[in-house]
Amino acid sequence: MQSLHTYLVKGGQVNQSRIFVGFVVAAAALSTALLASSLADRPVNAQSDTPRQQVAALSTRVAVLESTVANLSTRVAVLETPPAGPSQTAATQPSNDASGSKASPAGNAQSDRTHPIPIGQSATVGEWTVQVTGVTPNATKVILAQNQFNDPPPDGKQFYLISISLTYNGSDTGNAYDITWKAVDANNVSYTTYDPSCGVISQEFNLGADVFPGGTVRGNICFVVDSSAAKTLVLYAQPSFSFSSDNRVWFSVQRR
Repeated sequence: MQSLHTYLVKGGQVNQSRIFVGFVVAAAALSTALLASSLADRPVNAQSDTPRQQVAALSTRVAVLESTVANLSTRVAVLETPPAGPSQTAATQPSNDASGSKASPAGNAQSDRTHPIPIGQSATVGEWTVQVTGVTPNATKVILAQNQFNDPPPDGKQFYLISISLTYNGSDTGNAYDITWKAVDANNVSYTTYDPSCGVISQEFNLGADVFPGGTVRGNICFVVDSSAAKTLVLYAQPSFSFSSDNRVWFSVQRR
């Protein structure tokens, strides 16, 4: 078995991506242990907190953590792949127009928070063509009916379900984990799809499926949002592991 030093050090240098995954694995294990401990110590309620429900809830969360770790490992493999040659790299860089301003990513209309891509129209995010195909602004009933262990949203919140189509335009393979999704409303604090989580939703993206060039996958994402500001919600996406706001593409999730 590889020693910890061999795993973290590659070619005489510390492998930062593997350290990151190791940190996530440790955090996942700690979260699972704490959850199991809290479930074991919590008194059982005959109507809503049976041992069977506790075990099912714990199993669901462990499966989510295992899926997250597996996908992070996949991304590490991608990060460790040698970069493309100079000619390939140059072809992917944004160009400047005659006025000196940065051009939009290829295939994209201009988009920002106040002028998002409308529902039904496509835009390019990294190596993907992305389209919001539908929205269910208050999907609470739908999600509670999806799984008996799903909890309702807190008071003043609602589940906002968004249907998305992704087409892969790269030269190798990709998966839905290549894109990070967030949303923001008039409160000006972003939402993520996982904290808090809507629970088990229908037609979630299969993060383990390889998508080959020209392949299209469809799925749903969900946010727990403030009901009072739901009508101002805007979705934005960017390639995973890209931390520049210049790579964000904004999508409308409001019916007109």
